[in-house]
Amino acid sequence: MVGLVVMALFVLYFLPDPQPSNIDPTLNKIQDAVTIAKDLCLSGKKVEALTDIEAYVSDKAKAKASLGREEAKGAVDFVSEAIKAEQNNEIRSCMDKVFKDIISLSDSWPPDIQLKLRVTGIPETDYYVPSLIRYGDKVFQEESRLAVNSEGYYLPTIRLPPAEEDYKAQINPVVKESVKTTKISSETAKLCLRRAASKPKDASPFARISCEFGGECNREGDFDPGWVRTCLEARIGKLRLFDIIGDFPSAYADPGVSEEIGWYAPSLATLKGRKDFIGGGYTVFRVDSGPLPEIDANAVSYDVRVNGVPVRFDGFEPDFIPNSFDNSQGVRLEYALQNLNFSGTQAGCDKLETTFGFLKDGKQLPVRLSLSRSYVALRNAEEIQKEGLGSSFRLSGHYVKPDNGYDHEVFIRSVYSKSERSGIVLVKLGEEITALKTKFDSLGLEYAGQKLVAVIRPPLTKTSYGLAVGIVEPSGQVRFTYTKEEAETIKAHLLKIRNSNPQRYSQLIGDDAFLYTVNKLDVQSPKGICDHIAL
Repeated sequence: MVGLVVMALFVLYFLPDPQPSNIDPTLNKIQDAVTIAKDLCLSGKKVEALTDIEAYVSDKAKAKASLGREEAKGAVDFVSEAIKAEQNNEIRSCMDKVFKDIISLSDSWPPDIQLKLRVTGIPETDYYVPSLIRYGDKVFQEESRLAVNSEGYYLPTIRLPPAEEDYKAQINPVVKESVKTTKISSETAKLCLRRAASKPKDASPFARISCEFGGECNREGDFDPGWVRTCLEARIGKLRLFDIIGDFPSAYADPGVSEEIGWYAPSLATLKGRKDFIGGGYTVFRVDSGPLPEIDANAVSYDVRVNGVPVRFDGFEPDFIPNSFDNSQGVRLEYALQNLNFSGTQAGCDKLETTFGFLKDGKQLPVRLSLSRSYVALRNAEEIQKEGLGSSFRLSGHYVKPDNGYDHEVFIRSVYSKSERSGIVLVKLGEEITALKTKFDSLGLEYAGQKLVAVIRPPLTKTSYGLAVGIVEPSGQVRFTYTKEEAETIKAHLLKIRNSNPQRYSQLIGDDAFLYTVNKLDVQSPKGICDHIAL
């Protein structure tokens, strides 16, 4: 059949204006595809419009309406002989891009396939939403959340991958509460598929896939009809015997991923949907840019790092959950972060870095942009402007308070200056308070079995820095707001520690330790408070 198709392509491509004939309907379909592709290539229009050949064949009128025949013929009828050879080479290159897709029409493969996913090994924890997973690949889609059905399967539908191309995806539980991990590069279910070498007979287009959380996915042997193979199966099928002996590397391995410590964080949609927040809220960060006409992409990914530590939303590597992108509009991005371990490590400020990557139809482009900003926990982030990729980017953040928020902090020390606020004064005070934080954190003090750390609170109105006390929760997040009763108890606990050894603790825990009531209104740090941070 493929030989017949190739012969048909030869005739259709090299003979002008082929006439209808009584041939197989499949070849009629191919003839339509070749005619449309040839007209577009002759006209000099971008052939990217033909990435879905079958869609164009099913709607020829739409394709023809955008390209009159005279326009197509004009591309070759009114040019000098001197440049015809060059144009012919361009046209041939243009047609080469779609030949593989046209040939695939002869096989009548379905455009989509349903996966019947069985996912095991997801730990039962309060940090995940029970029986709910999120499926992500490198082609933009609305946030895809899947509930398990009565048979124990999740049922995503995907585009059937083109022949000889890997299709990769990740499957993760939906994260409900941010949690620190030491296995950020390995805790995900990894799926890698290829189209089967031949189409199965009399089988509905679906695949049964079994995934182990933290491992790779495999077909469910006798129960899978065979529309796809795993990438490992496809590669082993092409290897010689001595290539198979020994350890075969993962079909999914990415040698560039080495870090292990990081955060799993909820998506903005998850945080907006939660009504059970008690204590702390979250900050919505927004990035907007002007048009980016030079970037030919349809999706944008974002890699977020807090003080250099990666954040993985719902556990995904950034490219597997991209946002839609229109270069005429530029970047439009919102994401949210809970407090994580923001504790003002740099004189009351923390560093937030967002790196953008761009994709076209699931393929990564060699374009990256990193934008950094400072942030003060539990406060709005002022709008700042950055330049990059030939455009301006606006970065801002708004802290969302929970309905049942805690509103008391415990302060144990403060440093201040009576001088007029200036950069030099702030740097000096910042260095002093940072040294106190470092010493306190090294003590290893605990409250109710939880580690205590110092949290630097930078100035609001006065030229002073305060040292508050935070609890490291089981999730790894630092919480430094409390109910009044809890704050009183923690304060008493710290004063007891101070009095047990004044020589050791009095420099860090003042006898004038006090409670501070958090401002219930929106608060933003004064301009310049974090200018000392190295971005």
